Amino acid sequence: MKRIFYPLLLIALPLLAACQEPPKVNADGSFNSPFEVDIDTPQTAGNKVDVLARLPCGTYYTSLWFYFDSNSPADRSRVRALVGGDDRKVGPNKRYVYGNGEPFPVRLTVAEVTATGERIVFETEGSFPLASNGAGVFGKVIMGGKLLQSGLYRVRLDVLSDSPAYAGTPVKLLFTTLAKSFTPAHRCDP
Repeated sequence: MKRIFYPLLLIALPLLAACQEPPKVNADGSFNSPFEVDIDTPQTAGNKVDVLARLPCGTYYTSLWFYFDSNSPADRSRVRALVGGDDRKVGPNKRYVYGNGEPFPVRLTVAEVTATGERIVFETEGSFPLASNGAGVFGKVIMGGKLLQSGLYRVRLDVLSDSPAYAGTPVKLLFTTLAKSFTPAHRCDP
């Protein structure tokens, strides 16, 4: 048994090591994609998230995630009213009416970091519409489908005005690619 097991183990260990995900945070403090960062006190203007990210060439998406207690229908309704969204008919005599929700204006800036400084490759600001919901979270897409070349980037999100209704609501910035997104090699710099 030992004669078979040890050679198989020696073959399997390097293969298992190759399958490991890269670390979420590099030695220089930069993040790898995907990453999510808490927005502390999201209800306060001037609050910001400012991180470095080391990214391979790919198509990236950035979202705000607003969390609720999935075991509490009341908390789900509270956060759903905050984020707003479309009105839905859920039965013959029942409608959910959410309207625009409470504004949560932000500015997202993505800048490539080079030896000579930073170059902004994407910037937008606004209070974005609801784009998704899931178990315990509602999402608003800020940047969708932006091709970024391999390199080091600064990802900065600024909360632009006070939004006291969001006090006590956990909010995170998510930076990722879609699981099935594909970036053809010819679109990436060599």
